[in-house]
Amino acid sequence: MRNVSADATSVKVQQRVYRGEIDDPKTEPAKREVAIPPQTAELLREWMAAAVGPEPEAFVFAGEKGTPVWRDTLLYDHIRPKLKLHGLEWVDFQVMRATHASIGHRLKLDPKATADQRGHGVGVAIEEYPKTSLKDKAVAAKKLEDAILGKSKVVTIPQKWSA
Repeated sequence: MRNVSADATSVKVQQRVYRGEIDDPKTEPAKREVAIPPQTAELLREWMAAAVGPEPEAFVFAGEKGTPVWRDTLLYDHIRPKLKLHGLEWVDFQVMRATHASIGHRLKLDPKATADQRGHGVGVAIEEYPKTSLKDKAVAAKKLEDAILGKSKVVTIPQKWSA
């Protein structure tokens, strides 16, 4: 709890839990501070008030014994049941990271800022995680075509590419 700011708008990542063992984060920058957006910060404040003890060393997500919850327990017991309601029970943490990167890329967010949030370098953030939509590829292809051949009269993107 000591690593969560008083207003829950930032969290210092100092350690990781892997298979029940507390360790240093595995990637650089290993220790970092991440921003928590306002609506999520509100939910985090509510969670901490209801479920986290007042001790500075208390874990934000702890099991019954006060030890950190394993990631698989969090995923299978808490996250996937919610995702199953939407047909997304196959989603795992890697999919969530790739989705975060892809949406950030689509919104043209600073790749360095989003990479720092995930704890990865910019190379991974740009080359590995983002998936480009067919619509974005079509827009890029159209811009290149216009640059080479001159602007065409038809500028609509087919409806099937709207996703």
